[in-house]
Amino acid sequence: CGGPSGTPYASFHMEILAGVCGPPDPSMPYCDSNPNSTGTNTLFGTEGSAVAANNDLILRATNVPLNSFGFFITSETPGLTMNPAGSEGNICVTGNIGRFVGAGQIKNAMATGEITLDTNAGEWDLAAIPTSTGPYAAMAGIRTHFQLWHRDTGMGMATSNFSNASYIDWQ
Repeated sequence: CGGPSGTPYASFHMEILAGVCGPPDPSMPYCDSNPNSTGTNTLFGTEGSAVAANNDLILRATNVPLNSFGFFITSETPGLTMNPAGSEGNICVTGNIGRFVGAGQIKNAMATGEITLDTNAGEWDLAAIPTSTGPYAAMAGIRTHFQLWHRDTGMGMATSNFSNASYIDWQ
């Protein structure tokens, strides 16, 4: 977050900061990821607001293997299925799982190792969160779980992996 610069007595300067440094993350992690082919874990988080009416949320996954494709999945129900269909990771949602696979929603991590989906850019809408039976609108009192599913290589073969998972309690 930073502190004063150019202080002549910097070695004696102490500052205690409380609060969030950077944009707030309204999501709460609940399920860890397994390391991907880069040796690091793909990490999921959000930026924006848990107030559904604001329609202001960015889904963000980092440490995605470079140039890998991925998409976000979602459910109102948490779960844990280890290595589904030979995946290197664990799926942490169950039940009526939605996939963000509409136009422009399947993304490539390119050279940054990051995949995002942004309501402010019109890439998705809190009034249409996908499920396998049709979309629903985020509203106060509903909990939604999110995770990234991405391509990966394990043991030299094409496979998939998952980020950690987080949920948002909509207000």
